[in-house]
Amino acid sequence: MSHEFDEETAVANGTYEIEIVIDAPVAKVWHQFLDIGSWVTSHKIEEVGDLRRTLGALTRVSPREDVVKNIAALVPLPHHHYCKIIKFVPEQQYVLKTHAEKGGSYGMDDFIAFDDTRFHAVDGKTSMTFTLFSHFKGALVGDDPDAMTRSMDGSRAGMVENLGKLKRMVEAAN
Repeated sequence: MSHEFDEETAVANGTYEIEIVIDAPVAKVWHQFLDIGSWVTSHKIEEVGDLRRTLGALTRVSPREDVVKNIAALVPLPHHHYCKIIKFVPEQQYVLKTHAEKGGSYGMDDFIAFDDTRFHAVDGKTSMTFTLFSHFKGALVGDDPDAMTRSMDGSRAGMVENLGKLKRMVEAAN
């Protein structure tokens, strides 16, 4: 039931959390984690600007080529977004703010998401918690409310795949 003070129907909010334990010390996990392009398989990661892997660093993120082929007819251009490091506490916390291209991305007028990754040492291993909070706005949301559920499900599945690759990489090198 909608209330007159609630957000408009073209807005969708979402969140999910993933926890993973990697059999390696936090320092090793952190080092590999910072090389995001080495373990993220769901997207192409391009560093933008002079800052790299530090507070304020910006990346341009695009879906894999096979994903772009599947969405090209359904989702308007541009098919990329940006991520900016807004909190960086070495070996403890890494927070990204994700935002659309100016004027929108993927058919959304605007969207903002926050990826909060935390690292904790537990008996010589690393417990990582990845939490995503998102806010999407656009006609696509109002036209197909289930689209955002599918998008969040796809995002979660991609992140599970990515974190699994990170775990395999770090444990193989340990």
